[in-house]
Amino acid sequence: MEFKSANMPIQVAAEALKMDPQSVRVMLQLGIVTWGVAFKMPGSRRYSYLISPKSFYEATGFLWEGR
Repeated sequence: MEFKSANMPIQVAAEALKMDPQSVRVMLQLGIVTWGVAFKMPGSRRYSYLISPKSFYEATGFLWEGR
């Protein structure tokens, strides 16, 4: 299986999980999922998010093809 993108949008993950995007952000911030991370750059107040399409697929069975 080929994964064409390195990052899945929060909105896509939220729809796949049938959750609101803010819940997905909080799960990433708290580190309670294995398929993504939340981080802040030094001096920033805002989080950035990285969701691995491959890890998300392995954990949930949802395949995102980068559309």
